[in-house]
Amino acid sequence: MLATLATAPAAAQEGGADGADTEAAFRFGGDLYLLQGRVGSPLETEGDLFALVGWMAPEGRVAGDAHLAGFTVTMRAGTGGDLYAMGSHVALEGPVDGDASVSAGSATLGSGAAVRGNLRFVGGALDLSAPIGGSALIAGGEVRIDAPVAGDVRVAAGTLSFGPDARIGGTLFHAGPERVEVPEAVIPAERVTFTEWHPDQGGRPADWGNDMAPGPAVAVGGAVAGLLALLLVGAALLAMMPARVERWGAAVEARPGAAMLWGGATLAALFGLVPVLALTLVGVLLVPVALLALTLAWVGGWLLGTYTLGRILAERTGLRPSLSLGARIAILAAAVVVAGLLNFVPVLGWLLNLGLVLFGLGGVALDATRRPA
Repeated sequence: MLATLATAPAAAQEGGADGADTEAAFRFGGDLYLLQGRVGSPLETEGDLFALVGWMAPEGRVAGDAHLAGFTVTMRAGTGGDLYAMGSHVALEGPVDGDASVSAGSATLGSGAAVRGNLRFVGGALDLSAPIGGSALIAGGEVRIDAPVAGDVRVAAGTLSFGPDARIGGTLFHAGPERVEVPEAVIPAERVTFTEWHPDQGGRPADWGNDMAPGPAVAVGGAVAGLLALLLVGAALLAMMPARVERWGAAVEARPGAAMLWGGATLAALFGLVPVLALTLVGVLLVPVALLALTLAWVGGWLLGTYTLGRILAERTGLRPSLSLGARIAILAAAVVVAGLLNFVPVLGWLLNLGLVLFGLGGVALDATRRPA
């Protein structure tokens, strides 16, 4: 999602979007992409919605899936597909024809946010007043259910309570510090299973499917997929801006010590920008943008530092990767694999990868501050 939205400023010139108050909003292939501080209403999309915002409360209709991340996310628009939302506070007020997956400090699902599929919630507090057509998987600090759920409910919470409209059509699996008296009108007692579990203990309750924990194959597969994604991004940069990448790398090779210092200063400035923006009323709306910039800088710096080190070592062995794009991508692939394997070395591996990030950012900073000849 972050990589997709990173193209928003460059593509914004191709068209605006309803409800958008900055230029970082555009439509492509029927989908709507938003990267901005505030999103009002209405919003209408033929496909999916991707939004990284400070605040949003749109009305209208998203025909496809909705991918939302922001400080305060209020979704009044209906969603024709699945909905994914993350934020400090998330409020769903429009119907969801598919599944709803929410991660938030607090979340409210109003009666108008009927979810036809399954609900998944992870966060602090959940007030569930929306009917759920499927099952509900919930992990939260405070959970209140006041709506019918057609399927099973599996909830791990510090506190669990039920409103007058709560109904559970399947089985209730409840894990918490103490058993909750569930009204007979909500679900018969024979369909309730309780497991004592204290949130401060961490992990999952003892009988909550430990046999389904991912094995080594899943971990290896995830690592390989992550490295392939990074390789694709790096290959795209080598193809689109080869001269600039080589210039940045040359700056690192010429002044490695200065590159490390400049990289550290750049990374520190980006990290420090987030709390500084959060202290101001206007700047808080730019916190998601600062987080996006920090993420892109970290990934881009690591790729540049990894490629530069790989190129230097290749040239020391007599190879000339600069002669062809394929050779440079091969050097990048080998360097990405080696750098990825370093993460398995305790402490030292992480520090070496951090050094690659600093080298890469330092090369960009040195090139940006150099005096023209």
